[in-house]
Amino acid sequence: MEHSEGEERKLTPLKKGDLRFETLADALTEISPDITIISCSPLLEHDAMYMRIIEERVFSKKVAKNLKEIRKQAAKTEE
Repeated sequence: MEHSEGEERKLTPLKKGDLRFETLADALTEISPDITIISCSPLLEHDAMYMRIIEERVFSKKVAKNLKEIRKQAAKTEE
């Protein structure tokens, strides 16, 4: 959504708007709320798939990071 003078002006596709969905997806994967996100994008299906891909990418990175930490801790206890 584009804003001007504190008011909504027009709907924009997610990639062209001012919201960085990666940041939101990162926060949502951290706290894991039971929510539904409703998009007002003029490209509903496209942006829905884009958000899903971004969320899965962020989640995969967190899982990989956690797995790396677990392996590091396991290696320390084996020493």
